[in-house]
Amino acid sequence: MTQYLIRRLLYIIPILLGASIIIFALIRIAPGDIAVLIMEGGGAGTASQEQIEKLRSELGLNKPIHQQYFDWIGHIIRLDMGRSLWTNRPIIEEIKNKYPITMQMAVIAVLLSLIIAIPVGVLSAIYQDTWIDYVFRIFTVTGLAVPNFWMGILIILALVAWFQYTPPLGFAPFWVDPWKNFQQMVWPSVALGYRLSAIVSRMTRSQMLEVLRQDYIRTARAKGLKERVIVYRHALKNALLPVVTITGVQLGALLGGTVVTETVFNIPGMGRQLIEAINFRDYPMVEAIVLISALTFALLNLLVDVMYVWLDPRVKYT
Repeated sequence: MTQYLIRRLLYIIPILLGASIIIFALIRIAPGDIAVLIMEGGGAGTASQEQIEKLRSELGLNKPIHQQYFDWIGHIIRLDMGRSLWTNRPIIEEIKNKYPITMQMAVIAVLLSLIIAIPVGVLSAIYQDTWIDYVFRIFTVTGLAVPNFWMGILIILALVAWFQYTPPLGFAPFWVDPWKNFQQMVWPSVALGYRLSAIVSRMTRSQMLEVLRQDYIRTARAKGLKERVIVYRHALKNALLPVVTITGVQLGALLGGTVVTETVFNIPGMGRQLIEAINFRDYPMVEAIVLISALTFALLNLLVDVMYVWLDPRVKYT
């Protein structure tokens, strides 16, 4: 197991290297010039060409593209992400403040989705082709069809129109004001978690239908075990392996899905930071956020593989 973990951790290095090359190339071919934006205040002022060229030289933007990449990756290897070109603050400080907000929202979304999805999937499988199954199918298909940002807008409109309640915008840390933090985070988490719950419940239903047809389930019924024991102790645990896989993958995807959701709910997380960095052509900030997202995604996949052993002792890693 230890050798497997070491090998998987080493695999993360080429993943991050590939992600760094791709994002570095894409951000450089995007239209716009950070030096012009800085000198002209985002369009509020004017600057001479000499001033712009001087700033480009100070930022290293006049170097060849490959030299800029090697300079940047060298700093990353030394765990130095540099400073934001727009705010001139250390990038690591910016991300340290934003990353926990995004992760809190993603974790709450996953927990809400699992609380809803697993019972829905199990009941839909037990009552296959009944009205209960059809209702849950409508629930899941709707969740798959509605984008996260649109669901967020619908939630805000519904709260305002039906309950005359406007969710507090912004962010208050949990340790400062737990109740306000809950009010701010629950609705964007619901918007993110609804789609995930639809995916997980569909997967749970299909896996439960397959497991309930296995020979050992028929044997358990023949032995006279209660249906509840058969479903939850024997069938569900074996059906959860693919569910764990899809949940881990979707948790990584949620980090990308928060980009628009954080903007809709005015949450100052990493997704909103990414949007602002793209708008201001803040190359180092965009590259750092994407790299951290790629690292998080890779580590989540590793965590999912490790959980297989806990769910099914027959799984062995060498």
